[in-house]
Amino acid sequence: MARRSLWRLWLVLVLLTACSDDVSRRTDARADGLHGDGPVADVPVVDGSLVDVVPPEGGWPDGPVPEGGSTDGPGAPDASTLQGLYVGPAGDDNAPGTLQQPLKTFKKALALWQPGKEIRALSGTFTEQLAISQSGTTAAPLRVVAAVGATPVIDRAGQSGGKNILLTGQHILVEGFEVRGSSNQCVDAAGKDIVVGKLLVHDCESHGVMVQGQGVTVRDTEIHTTVLENKNGTGGGWGSALKIAVGADGVTLERNKVYHNWGEGIALTRGKNITVRQCWSYDNWSVNIYVDNSLGVTVDRNLVTCTANSGFEKNGSPPTGIAMNEEYYQGWGAQLADVVISNNIVASCQAGVVYWGSDVPNGGMKEVKILHNTLYDSAGTALSIAHEAYKTQGSEIANNLIQQPAGKVAWIEDPTGISVHHNFWVGTAPASWTNAVGAGDLSGDPKLAFSPGLAAKSYRLSSASPARDAAQKTSAVTLDFEGRTRSTVASPGTDMGAMEYGPVNDPCAFDQLW
Repeated sequence: MARRSLWRLWLVLVLLTACSDDVSRRTDARADGLHGDGPVADVPVVDGSLVDVVPPEGGWPDGPVPEGGSTDGPGAPDASTLQGLYVGPAGDDNAPGTLQQPLKTFKKALALWQPGKEIRALSGTFTEQLAISQSGTTAAPLRVVAAVGATPVIDRAGQSGGKNILLTGQHILVEGFEVRGSSNQCVDAAGKDIVVGKLLVHDCESHGVMVQGQGVTVRDTEIHTTVLENKNGTGGGWGSALKIAVGADGVTLERNKVYHNWGEGIALTRGKNITVRQCWSYDNWSVNIYVDNSLGVTVDRNLVTCTANSGFEKNGSPPTGIAMNEEYYQGWGAQLADVVISNNIVASCQAGVVYWGSDVPNGGMKEVKILHNTLYDSAGTALSIAHEAYKTQGSEIANNLIQQPAGKVAWIEDPTGISVHHNFWVGTAPASWTNAVGAGDLSGDPKLAFSPGLAAKSYRLSSASPARDAAQKTSAVTLDFEGRTRSTVASPGTDMGAMEYGPVNDPCAFDQLW
C-alpha cells in the first residue's frame, strides 16, 4: 500500500505541475484516448483533456509504467487502472494477450475480457467481424480501442452479411478503427449506452454507420464513399452515410465529417431525442442533413457545404443542405415534432433549409424552430417551407441571416401556425407573396468580416454589421455556432445569424477540427 500511495502522490505532483505550467498537449484527434504500453502514459486532467506524462529518470516510483486506457465514454474509468488485452491479425489465440504476444481474434479477446481490462487492437487488417453482444457496466464499460500508435483495419470485402462492427450489448466503447469493405452496413450500433468514435468508415454497400440503439454517441468519425448500392445515382433507392433508424432514442452525433456518399449524409429516420452538433456534412448525393419523421431533434452548430462539380450532383444539381420531411412508414404515422434547427451554416447548396411536406395524413411542422442559421449562396430558394394544415402549430422562423444570389431568399406556402420575424435578408427583402416578411426584419448588406466561402470563419460578423444586437432573444438558443454566449459584453444584445460577434481574426476552432 505504501508503494502504491507513493506512486499516486508522485503522479498528483506531475499533474499539478503540468496544469500550472500550461504545458498540456492534446493528442491527435484520431489517437486521443487510444492507449497502450509504452514509455508515455496519457492521464486525464481536470478539464477532460489529456497530458502526456513522461516517466521520471529511473522509471516510475516503485512500479511499472501504468497501462493507459481511453478516459472518456461510458463510465470514464481511470486510465491508469486498465490492463491491456492485445489482439492483432498476426497473433495467436493461445497466447496470453500481451503486447509482445497478442491474441489473434476479437472473439477470443472478448471471451477473456473482464472489468478492469481493455481490448487493444494492433495494426493490420482484420477480416473478422467485431461483434459484441456482451455488456460492460456504467463503472466498467467494455472497451475495444486501437492500441497507442496502431492503425487497425476491419475489412470484410467479399464476405456475406456485412456489418463489420455489430454492437448489440450495453455499456460499450469502440474507437480508433478503419472500417471498410462491407456488403451491407459497415457499423451497426443496436445496443444501449454505446460510444463509437474516431473511426474512418468507407466503401460500404449500404449505410456507413447505422444507429438503432438507445443512449448511443457517434463522435469524431469520418465517413465517405458509402451507399455504393446507389453509386452514380443508379440504385433507385439509397441509404445514408450516418443513419438514425427506427428504435434509436437518446442519440448524439457530434464532430463527424461526412462527405462523398451516394445517399443522404446524415439522416434521422424515425428517431427520438436526437442531437446532431458540430458535424461537417458536405457533397453528399442526396441531402446533407435529413430530418425525416422524427421527434425531439436538435440540429445545432453544424457546417453544411456544397462544392461545385463535386461529382455528387443529383440530376445536375447540388444537394439540399438541411431538409425536413414526413415520409410514410407503416404504423409510424406523422411524428415530426419538437425540432430545433439552430446555429447552422449552410453554403452553396441547392437550398439552405427546407420542409418538403408530409407523405402521411395529418402531418405538418409541430413545434419546429428554425433559429439563428446563416444560409448563403443557394442555387435555389434558400428557405422553403411547405404547409400541412393539420399539425402545423407552435413553429418559429427567426433570427436567421439569409442570402440567395438571385434574390430567392424564402418562400413559405402558408404562415399559419408559424411565427416569422427578425430575419436578415441579404439584398432586398422578399416580396409579400412569399409569406416570409415579419416584424423586426432587416435587409441589405450584413457586413460580414470576410468574403463568404466554405469555411465557417468566413461568416463572422464585422463590428459594423447591422445584424449585431438586431435579433430577438430566445431561450431556445443560448450559444452561437462557435459556442459563444449569445449575449456578451462586447455585444450585449443578440445577433442575427449563426455567428455572434466576437474577435474576427481569432482562429475558428471548428475549422481546425478538420
